[in-house]
Amino acid sequence: MTDLPYHPILVHLPIGLAILLPPALLILLIAIRRNLLPRGAWWLAVLLAAALVAGGFAAKRSGEAEEERVEEIVPKAALHDHEESGERLVVAAGVTFALALAAAFVRRPGAQTGVQLAALLASAATLAIAVNTGHLGGRLVYVHGAARAYAGMPAPPATESPAGSPHEPPDRD
Repeated sequence: MTDLPYHPILVHLPIGLAILLPPALLILLIAIRRNLLPRGAWWLAVLLAAALVAGGFAAKRSGEAEEERVEEIVPKAALHDHEESGERLVVAAGVTFALALAAAFVRRPGAQTGVQLAALLASAATLAIAVNTGHLGGRLVYVHGAARAYAGMPAPPATESPAGSPHEPPDRD
């Protein structure tokens, strides 16, 4: 299919879902609370959270598979920070999923709302971790040159170009 590594392809799913999940949970919570949607609509939240866990796990596994090739190029500390953040993302996504699933089974409306709010807060924390994980991964590629492990590219310049960034093309008037 591609000669590129799978990790950069797979990471977009959990990042996208982490962005989508908090507003989706908020909308579902409000709509269910106002009787605009049936209580069973919350299963959409469970499905989205499950997809986030699965996507996070797939991204984590693909990163582990490609780690040896990249660790020859990037600083071990930077790679370790990204890996640790990815692990935190999978755990946070799992907590969000567990709370969303629990809320689907709670019968009392007040208690259900409380568990739904907990799932919403967990999804916001998951989003913050996903942003950090993506940032650290981006630094591996754009600052430390991790893509060179696959593309045979020269090392990125140590200083900024006149355009302001070593990877930013110059302004064209």
